[in-house]
Amino acid sequence: MGQIFSSTDDGFSLKTSSLSWAAARDATSGAFSSSAGHFNSYAVRASISSSGGRGGLTNTFFVSRAFFKFDTSGIHNIPVDAQIFIYGRTFTNADVILVKSNQQASGLSFGNADFDAIDGWVAGANNNGNVRKYSGIETSWTTSYNQMDLTGEALSDIVAYDSFKCCLIDYANDLRNNTPTAPSMTNNFSGVWFADEELTSKDPYLQYSEPAEPTQSLMLGTNF
Repeated sequence: MGQIFSSTDDGFSLKTSSLSWAAARDATSGAFSSSAGHFNSYAVRASISSSGGRGGLTNTFFVSRAFFKFDTSGIHNIPVDAQIFIYGRTFTNADVILVKSNQQASGLSFGNADFDAIDGWVAGANNNGNVRKYSGIETSWTTSYNQMDLTGEALSDIVAYDSFKCCLIDYANDLRNNTPTAPSMTNNFSGVWFADEELTSKDPYLQYSEPAEPTQSLMLGTNF
């Protein structure tokens, strides 16, 4: 059983807009991103808030996505199975899913430009069938370690790339492009602890099972 902790260059990217859902969700750059914090209670978010005044109600849309990177350069055979463990923080309302991402494509540090760095992403579309899914849908996020079993495509990519990159994204609204509505979606966010947490007590990590070594008889063949 192997275990790899996430790079400290993991983090989240956030975009807000009082103009429209599309202006937040389909942006090509986040308004804020961070890879320096230990945690964020709104790391995965697709929600709306309303504020009132003399001019009437104003809606503000929030979209946040969490990105992770694991050094898999030492894995040379497709694992039998693998899981990613992410520790939850404070809020647990959003249904989430792991998808293939390509943040830091230029080799620079994680930042605002990585907001839409998701493989197969199409602005304005329901991306449920466009992205590469690395896990099933997690509908019961917790404030302890959440285990996400990886798909066969994810297992292949663990070997194919020296850096295994993934994004934790809201499934119901962000991925599928369903506009959140107040007030039911106001609390649609889930928190995450990142790799800056000291002593690795809550760090995200990748766990994998390597294929069994061939037996000597299989390697040498059978003599008659």
